[in-house]
Amino acid sequence: MNWLSILSKATLQVFTQKNYKIGLIFIALVVFALFVYIPVRIIPGNDIAFQLSIMPAKDYVIFTIISLLTALLFMFNIYIFRQRQSINVHDVGNVTFSGVSGIVASLLGGITCVACSSTVISFIGVGTIAVLFKYKLLITLITLLTMTVALYYNARRILYLCNECHVEK
Repeated sequence: MNWLSILSKATLQVFTQKNYKIGLIFIALVVFALFVYIPVRIIPGNDIAFQLSIMPAKDYVIFTIISLLTALLFMFNIYIFRQRQSINVHDVGNVTFSGVSGIVASLLGGITCVACSSTVISFIGVGTIAVLFKYKLLITLITLLTMTVALYYNARRILYLCNECHVEK
């Protein structure tokens, strides 16, 4: 099986239940809203209408893709977590690490303009942001690749293709 068929089969399996579909939409909307709201909140004199007006179309596409991938990653992890018969520290650690990785990847992938990246500046500094901004296309591609790889490995767990870490029934 190739990676795309593994992802699609796992997605179909997870989204047979309505709750996961609703969760996907809700989390994707929240992540997208955070991409817009955080710069509005941090930059003085900024409002949502102005923020949306200065965003180029490619930012909408990037934010939508990253939001959907983040939400899908969360839904995969929630599915895996809920299907376990017994919960141990290792399972909680996997879900937590995957969630934190998704959030960090979303933040780094969301660096599309210097003003919008003001949130991340407080975490990693102005100099680092300047470098990240210079290589923003590469960073965005690495983010998308990282999230896709995480989804692939979670899909393998869901479909019992990983003997050591499969989801128990």
